[in-house]
Amino acid sequence: MYYALASGSDSGIVQVQRIMPRDSANIFPAFKLTFKDQAAKDKLLAEFRERKQTFQNGLDKEDASLVPIYRGENEWLCQECPYISECNVIEVAAGNAAFKPRPKYPVRKKKKA
Repeated sequence: MYYALASGSDSGIVQVQRIMPRDSANIFPAFKLTFKDQAAKDKLLAEFRERKQTFQNGLDKEDASLVPIYRGENEWLCQECPYISECNVIEVAAGNAAFKPRPKYPVRKKKKA
């Protein structure tokens, strides 16, 4: 989506990787995205430019804490990330809470006999 915005195009292709597809499902489905509403396109372009500047500031100052962490919907990106401890060091140093992955399977307490 952002590539289409950056290139000035009104349309583009969004390709998705399905992590757990059904047997018959395409693992990499593609969808055509068309910007029909100029106000919505302008809003997304402004957000894109702001994010670009935020990332550039983090690079220029060599400070990863300036870049917002995107954990994905329901924080799925961080659940099994091998770099979570490094991220948490940066987050805590920036005054934010450390990320605590949810248990993979619900933990059930044993009943006392």
